[in-house]
Amino acid sequence: HCAQRLRFAIQIPLQTAKGQVQQQSSRIKFCKPNTALLQNQLDRLHTQLKQTKQRQIREQRSQLEQLQAKLETLNPQRTLERGYVILSTEDGAVIRSGATINIDETLTLHTARDTTELRIASKGKSHKT
Repeated sequence: HCAQRLRFAIQIPLQTAKGQVQQQSSRIKFCKPNTALLQNQLDRLHTQLKQTKQRQIREQRSQLEQLQAKLETLNPQRTLERGYVILSTEDGAVIRSGATINIDETLTLHTARDTTELRIASKGKSHKT
């Protein structure tokens, strides 16, 4: 009778301990991440990120090329190459009207290929358009 009570007294804590071990084992399994799944998600996100960045770079490159083309059309040198000239004072101010020119003033004539200094000998009448 004593042996049976002793066995029973040992089995109850042993069963309790086994249950606790199983419970802790379940918690560990639940907390343990599925690394293969996570790696797959990470790879997919990495690919999406690369594709998005490449698309953004292509779009920005296209915008930059468009802006460069616009800038090129506004380049004063291109205007000079079409046959126009730029007339400026000695200090570099651009002449926009003959009314600002004085007799005996030295001006610089800029063409596509070179510059020439001019001395104003006389002034004519202004033309209204």
